[in-house]
Amino acid sequence: MQELFDFPKINHVAIVVSEASMATVVLNTDAFDNLVELASVIRKETIWFHVDGGLVILDPERRNLVQGIEQADSLAIELSRSFRALKVWFTLKEHGIIKLGQKITDNCQQAQYLASLLRKHKEFIRILCPVILNIVNIRLEPEVEGLDKLNDELIDLFNNELLADIQMFGIAAASTTRVRGQLYIHICIVGHRSNLEDFDIFVDTLIRIYHVRLLNLKQSINLVNQI
Repeated sequence: MQELFDFPKINHVAIVVSEASMATVVLNTDAFDNLVELASVIRKETIWFHVDGGLVILDPERRNLVQGIEQADSLAIELSRSFRALKVWFTLKEHGIIKLGQKITDNCQQAQYLASLLRKHKEFIRILCPVILNIVNIRLEPEVEGLDKLNDELIDLFNNELLADIQMFGIAAASTTRVRGQLYIHICIVGHRSNLEDFDIFVDTLIRIYHVRLLNLKQSINLVNQI
């Protein structure tokens, strides 16, 4: 990591801001930077150490993931737009940190539960990476004779249509993200009213929609082959 900071310095002084991310939104995954390792290198340089995120610190079960956050020179909590600070202040006053932390814990546990349901269909559902927090990214890869699984464009379209159906059914407000050029259905669990039954319904509906879309895809491929 040290080589990242080996840059020319004017008059032996460099003013640089180094930003670390807790559960990055760049790729819509929940990847973490190693704050302890970053801080050990940054302290040797003339660098301001800024940490973006870190809400998971309220979750006792996952607090270890932000180890080293106390060494940051500044933290980012976006409150400027739409006077968001007022909502945060009222929520903290009404519910307190412990209750908010429990809701974060609940959402993370619900993500684990959702992943466990999806793994039962691993023959056609691929989970992007291990689920750490409240984010689950999935890609459905239909098993159809004559369909090359390397045909990313067609599989991307298949997942886009699945997502549109999910949204039309009104069972979830999922979105999409792209990782290494492939489209994934992006599920970020933040509902304070969510319960495990919601995810049973979501997966049941997803599988039902998948089989309908799969049948349509097979029929389309058969028609093309007959031409």
